[in-house]
Amino acid sequence: MSVAPPMFRFPANDVECKVWAKLVRKADSYPTKNNKICSCHFKDGLRKNGPTEFKWNENSSFSFTFPEKHTKRKKVDNASCSQENESSIIIENTTTTETNVLIPTNSKSDEVEKYFLQKEIEELKKEKLFLKNNPFGYHSIESDNKLFEFYCGISKSMFNIIVDLCSKVSFKYYYDWNVEKFCLKDQILMTFIKLRLNLAYPDLAFRFKTSESTVGNIILTLISVLHEILFINLMNTVPSQNKNRNCLPECFNNFQNCRITLDCTKISCDIPKSLVDQKLIYSSYKNKNTLKGLIGVATNGVITYASKLYPGSTSDKKIVSHCGVLNILQPGDLVLADKGFLISDLMPPETSLNIPSFLMSSQFTPSKVLKTKSIARARIHVEGVMVRLKKFKILTHIPKALYTKSSLVFQLCAALVNFQNPILKEVDHLFVNNDNT
Repeated sequence: MSVAPPMFRFPANDVECKVWAKLVRKADSYPTKNNKICSCHFKDGLRKNGPTEFKWNENSSFSFTFPEKHTKRKKVDNASCSQENESSIIIENTTTTETNVLIPTNSKSDEVEKYFLQKEIEELKKEKLFLKNNPFGYHSIESDNKLFEFYCGISKSMFNIIVDLCSKVSFKYYYDWNVEKFCLKDQILMTFIKLRLNLAYPDLAFRFKTSESTVGNIILTLISVLHEILFINLMNTVPSQNKNRNCLPECFNNFQNCRITLDCTKISCDIPKSLVDQKLIYSSYKNKNTLKGLIGVATNGVITYASKLYPGSTSDKKIVSHCGVLNILQPGDLVLADKGFLISDLMPPETSLNIPSFLMSSQFTPSKVLKTKSIARARIHVEGVMVRLKKFKILTHIPKALYTKSSLVFQLCAALVNFQNPILKEVDHLFVNNDNT
């Protein structure tokens, strides 16, 4: 009477059971703990060595470790396991107690390695599919601070603060249909990219894999929302003279009662649809359409006032008179401005205006030279602010699609400049360079 080799049941542990199934190439029909494998497929006939004795992995080595456990071996007559191939694997249903199995740890096991690599491949495929459908967004630049500031003009931390502010308000989209494809972060990012780089709608649509109408709906909506939050809510007052003294830079020592420094800037734009607007904004001198806005800067370099935009031919005096910026002045306040601001007759009682002297003779007197230099030193931070403002490329040329929102765009960009790093250190460096030239 011949004695058949003992049969080993598949492990009760799901992970180990899958490993065994792969090793015996029965992964397509998932076995259970009640199935058995002939012990002739185990090195030295020991269960702890795992089912590795097959022709297809003769050159592979495996290391299995099982807890020692005494089991009864069942004798079966007229059975043989002389063939070492898949046909010799006997699957038998029975019941047993659970067996604890340790995971194979040998790095040379190709089958085990494939099992874990397959999971990684599946995750990478999902990520590739996501990036294919969403090639550009907040996730694309959040890990690179310099790239983030290049696209947005502000730091990631400031951006996230703005997103948090916007998430607390409800708004209606410009085209009366909601945008559900993009999260709020990506919609604000798209708007900031438009302001910062002034990319055309087709370009933005290509980058974000969407339609031009969706781009327009997002930008026209978010400009109004951001303007309400960042400009109207945060820039609704101009700091008093006393507050300015708390952060007065050295260049303002001769103007300690300064409340605000004024300057104007021009912006080119596309031809508007309205014939009346076309006539007002066309400049025969520059042979293009221009708009003009007034900026007010505090002594610490923060923009505290931004007017709406006027036709480019409007004089500085008329803009100051119409926008009402002088109405915020209190007795004792001083206003600094360029020599083009001939607004002395508009100043409220007990306030003063300080502008550079006009050259009335062949040369300035020593006192006028000192006065002009002192004013220029104090006003230089305004020039730095203007440089920052114009880095929002939308203010170099406003397209037709945003013409009706041009004033909001101008004021919103002014508000965003205040979310950048303080300018005072840059002012000192700029002035030193000017003195050396």
